[in-house]
Amino acid sequence: MYLLFFSLSIWVSCSEKKNDSTYYKFDKYPRIEFNENLKLLIEGELCDFDFSNLTFLNKAKIISIVDGFCMKCVINEINQRDILLQEITKNDSLGQVIFIMNVSKEGSVMFLKHFEPLINVKGLILWDDEYNFENKNNLLTSDKKLRTFLIDHNNQIKIMGDPIYNTDLIKEYKMILQEINLSYYN
Repeated sequence: MYLLFFSLSIWVSCSEKKNDSTYYKFDKYPRIEFNENLKLLIEGELCDFDFSNLTFLNKAKIISIVDGFCMKCVINEINQRDILLQEITKNDSLGQVIFIMNVSKEGSVMFLKHFEPLINVKGLILWDDEYNFENKNNLLTSDKKLRTFLIDHNNQIKIMGDPIYNTDLIKEYKMILQEINLSYYN
């Protein structure tokens, strides 16, 4: 009985209602800043990342903030989200997919050793062990539907909402990416 209750509570905590209408479009939003405390995760190693890299700067970006509290949820969520976001960005040709991974300093060693090998994404993973990115950019929210957003070449948020929970946003993200790229290259 306890095992059934425990399994059911994990399933409920790792699932959300699909097609929620929560999202926001912006004409003017403060620029997103990437701070030096973020590390690039490459094959289990945390590396310094040069945010002045022209390839990085000159692209629109879809950013998804992922909390590393429920490790199994993180692995499933990040892998599924990457597949969808890669389809939206046409495998990073229209924009760069970036995951901001929040894992506590205490949990970092365990995560890197046991869970990182299970992550299979094409997007960049930037490691944030102190919520610096969210705090610096006033993005701290527990609403999972507002932890994915699209920024333009100037790092300004254009739309905020998760296309996994609201499938109508897939078209919105694609349309806004097209507009951003047309205006940038014309």
